[in-house]
Parts: sequence; C-alpha cells; structure tokens
Amino acid sequence: MLKSRLIFFGKLAVTAAVLFLLVHTIRPSTLVAAFDSANLAYLLMAATLLAPNLLVQLAKWRFLLKLANRSVSLGTAYRSLMVGFALGFVTPGRLGEVGRALYVKEISQTKTFALAVMDKLTNLIITLVVGLTGLLAFEALNLNPTLRASLIMALTLLAGFILWSLLGRNVARASGRFTRIYDFSRKHLSILWGFSILFYTVYLTQFTLLLLNFQTASFADLPVAASSVFLVKTVLPISFGDLGIREGASVFFMQKVGVAPAAAFNAALLLYLLNVAFPSLLGLPILLRTRRSP
Repeated sequence: MLKSRLIFFGKLAVTAAVLFLLVHTIRPSTLVAAFDSANLAYLLMAATLLAPNLLVQLAKWRFLLKLANRSVSLGTAYRSLMVGFALGFVTPGRLGEVGRALYVKEISQTKTFALAVMDKLTNLIITLVVGLTGLLAFEALNLNPTLRASLIMALTLLAGFILWSLLGRNVARASGRFTRIYDFSRKHLSILWGFSILFYTVYLTQFTLLLLNFQTASFADLPVAASSVFLVKTVLPISFGDLGIREGASVFFMQKVGVAPAAAFNAALLLYLLNVAFPSLLGLPILLRTRRSP
C-alpha cells in the first residue's frame, strides 16, 4: 500500500513539475497569444478526426472480442472500450485501459485481459517502428554513429518481427496460446496490424493538423517530428496520461523543424485533451454505472 502511494505521488510530482517548468519557460502569455493567431479550420479538422480515431479502436477491439466469442455485441465492445479510456486516464502509457477486460461478461477475465494486452501491444510495436524510423530520418538531430546503429538494430528487430508474424506461423501460434484462441491465424494478425497502422495514421494526422493550427510549417517535416514525439512519450511512461512528457518532447522535436515552443506545447496539450481527456469523460459515466458480475 505504501509503495503504491509513493508511486502515485511520484508520478503526480513528475507531471506537475514538468508542466510547471514548460509553462514557466515558454511563459503563459506566449501560450495564450498562440491561440489568438490560431487557424481554427485545422483545429476543426483535427477534432473531426476524433470520430474515425474512436471507430478504428472500437472496430479493432470488437474484432478481438469476436475471435473469442462471436456472440459479443457491439454495445459490449463499446462500453468496455469507453470504460478502458476512463481507467487509463491517469495511468502512465494509459496502461489502465487493459482494465476494460473486467467489463466483458461473455468472456473470461483472463482471456479478455490477454486480448486487451494484444490490442495495446500491436499499437505499441507500430509506434516504436514508426518512431524509430522518424528518429533515423530526423537529420536535425545529428545522431552519433553508436546511437544510430543501436536505433537501426532495434528497428530491424521490430520490423522483422512484424514481417515474421505475417509470413511465419510461430507468432500466430504463440498469440493463440497467449489469448487461448487456438485457431488464431496469420490473417488475424494481419488484420490487427492493419488496424494499428490505421489508428496511428489518424493519430499522427490529428497532431499534424493541430500543429498547423498554431503555426504554418513544412508539412513534410511535421510527421517525422511527431513520430519522434510519440516514441519518446511511449518509452517514458513516468507521468499521468503522459502529461508533460508529451508536451516536453513536442517542444524539443518541433523546435528542430522550426515550430515555436508555444505552438508545439499547445498542439500536444490539445491532442491530449481531444484524444485522452474527452473520451475518458465519455467513459466515466459508463464506468460508474457498470458492474462486472462475479
């Protein structure tokens, strides 16, 4: 209990300290001024993409659930997904989202938990692959040879794993044993990778649009920098909802491509509010009234 409390307050302190430092450095007046000159058309387009963002996640989660039990309804998939958003709201890397497994009555908790891990894991690997590619393509970083070689090795291993899962049978068999879905196939893995790539593409597009909302920049440079931001906040899950880490990484990488710190900070914060905070608020009432039967 004491250890859990220490971890809780430690993460809270990291979140508050990083956000305070960023706001103090950039200055509140500069952050507010960035909104005054914002192009709200880009903001509207980014907000509109929230619908396909959620739909892709719902379709992927329902696909996994129906692999385990074809009788699982769309309503069950939706409610458990939204509950997961609420549970993941204050957890590093949104790991609390796997708690959605507790709210699917038609499937055992053990199996549903494994499916939730599979969902998160495929998204994680795509984030790492694209993020590592972005870092290697980020010329302004001037990576030293040793670090570059290490990143290339990690990228090769991850990309090789994805290719192996598509061409070989071992990964599908291991996935079947892990999820206890013994007819799990390479086709199923291909569909999961497809959902993960689609979700990442929508997410990346949203962030790019939010950046353009605050500052005109080269569209070709922004996705490379954005993928690096996502990579860093994923491998450093040390704050609640990645708050502060996402914004700090955004300021660091976006400055390299000519985006002002205020624009980078505001875009990252809006991305959090749009894709994490808002869905979590939608899921909170469902969480409060939903109970998993014993």
